[in-house]
Amino acid sequence: MMTEFSLAFEEEISEVASSSGVTSPIDPKQISDHPFLKASVGITGATLNIGGCKVIFPAMAVWKKVTIQISVLYQEADDVIRLTPMLQCEPHGLTFRKKIEIVLPTFYRADGDALDVAVRRAKDKFSSFEKIGMDMLLDDTQHFTFTTDQFSLFDYILFDASKRMNLLREKVLIFGLRPNTEEAPKEIFSAVLVCHDKESAMELYNINKLMKTNFFLKYEDHKLKLELKGEHLNALTEEIRDARCERDETCFRMKKNNNQGWISDDIEVCLTSSSDETLVKKIVTINKEDRVPRPQSDVTTNFSQSTFHNATVNTSLLHNERDSNTLWSKCSIL
Repeated sequence: MMTEFSLAFEEEISEVASSSGVTSPIDPKQISDHPFLKASVGITGATLNIGGCKVIFPAMAVWKKVTIQISVLYQEADDVIRLTPMLQCEPHGLTFRKKIEIVLPTFYRADGDALDVAVRRAKDKFSSFEKIGMDMLLDDTQHFTFTTDQFSLFDYILFDASKRMNLLREKVLIFGLRPNTEEAPKEIFSAVLVCHDKESAMELYNINKLMKTNFFLKYEDHKLKLELKGEHLNALTEEIRDARCERDETCFRMKKNNNQGWISDDIEVCLTSSSDETLVKKIVTINKEDRVPRPQSDVTTNFSQSTFHNATVNTSLLHNERDSNTLWSKCSIL
């Protein structure tokens, strides 16, 4: 029988971080956004989905009810090519009578031949990782699945780092407008966000999102060219110096060259690589309703993609840590 569960939301970052009790090689307080949940799992088993990751406990995996915590950590390493988020399962070292199944999503694809990947776990709370299995990254891989009989910190890496040039990274481009209450303003401001998929779920402060599209970026394509075009708009261009950034945000000041206001106009958003390959080419229509202010959410927490079966769950997600006074965000190289 399904067990009732409750969701508890914490807005304050300090409260959430201190309540997590996380001890691992990775300090979650140094990571701006990471979903985590606490759950009680019994002998009937359970299935937990959070942050695109899944943990499946078969019946009789545990012989009595246990309280666990699952954390999804987004951080890439300097010495390896990490292909998935890290999944921290606690208590570290907890063993099971039957193996559990873990599914980790990946935003990478193989550009051509299949690539060898390794699944790893942390040896203990404060030491290095060890390889526990192998898999293949294909041109259509979206997730990896493995089984384990104990809790640890898990991830997938590219087995041979020298093959990194054969990787494609899925990215997201978002086009939005800063709200303007004028009837037909002659000048408006737009923002273009090039980011990882997890960042695209974040609320954009004081920006109306008009378009979102995914594209694949070659590993060696660091520099991109962003261009906005329109029938009555002089082309606006900007260089993205390192597209490996987790989040790159560019603001454009758009003024029509026919001295008329923005009422209903088409804008072409183009993104090209350093080798002139077109990555994104989209037409966005700007209407009045797209320019006026929209309701802003007070809390950026969103659990619409989290599901829990046969578990009593207390779930928390760090509040989005952004500077609300600027369109620009810090860019950490991954």
